[in-house]
Amino acid sequence: MNRLFAPVAACTLALVLTACSGGEGEPVATTTGSGSATAAEAVAMLVEALQAGDYDAAASLVADGQMRLILLAEGSTVKDSLVADPSMAARNFWASFADVLGPDVVDGIAVRPGSQSQTIDVRGVGFAVVPIVVDGNSRSIVARNAGSGWDIDVVASFAEVLGARYPSAIERALGSPEADDLGPELRALAPSLAVVLELPGLDGTLQQTMLIALGLLGG
Repeated sequence: MNRLFAPVAACTLALVLTACSGGEGEPVATTTGSGSATAAEAVAMLVEALQAGDYDAAASLVADGQMRLILLAEGSTVKDSLVADPSMAARNFWASFADVLGPDVVDGIAVRPGSQSQTIDVRGVGFAVVPIVVDGNSRSIVARNAGSGWDIDVVASFAEVLGARYPSAIERALGSPEADDLGPELRALAPSLAVVLELPGLDGTLQQTMLIALGLLGG
C-alpha cells in the first residue's frame, strides 16, 4: 500500500498524542470535521494548513469520531480516550507529524498535478483516495464524505501504520465499563475500516487485521 507518509509515520505516531488526554470528568463535546466541497479540496486545505503551521486548521479537517480509535491504538486508557478533546488530539497529531517530517519536506507536499482521485463507496459512505507527492514519492490520503462535505479519514489513511493495533484497541474499549459511551462512536468507524479492504496493494496481514477489527464491531 502506498498511502500517507508510511516511511515516517511510525516514528511520528509515537509522539503524536502526548498531552491529548483529559483527566476525570465527562466526555468533551468538541468535534472536528469541516466538510470541504471535494475530497481534493480537503486534502489541499490540509497541505496548506500543515505548511502554514496552522495545526488547529489541520485538526478541523479530520472526520468526526476518528481520534478516539487513534488514541486507543496509541495506548491511551479507555477512560482517558473518552474524556480527551478530539480537536486537541488531532492538533497534536498533525503538529508532531509535521515536526518529524521537517519543514523542507512539509513545504514540498503537494496534491499530484493532473491526478484523479479514486472514489470508493463502502457501506453507503463515499470515500476518495487523493494522490499526493511527499519528498518526491507518491503517497495518498483517504478522504471521507460526511454528508455535509469531505473530511480527512485518519483511521483509513494510517491503517498501514496503526492498523495492527486497531483490533486490540477496539476489544479493550468494548470490554470496558465505558463501552456504552464508546461503542457507537467506534461502530461508526466500520466504513473507514472496510474501505481499507478496497485499497490497491493491500497486504494480506493488514487485510486479516481489518477483518478482525470489523468483526469486533459487528461485521
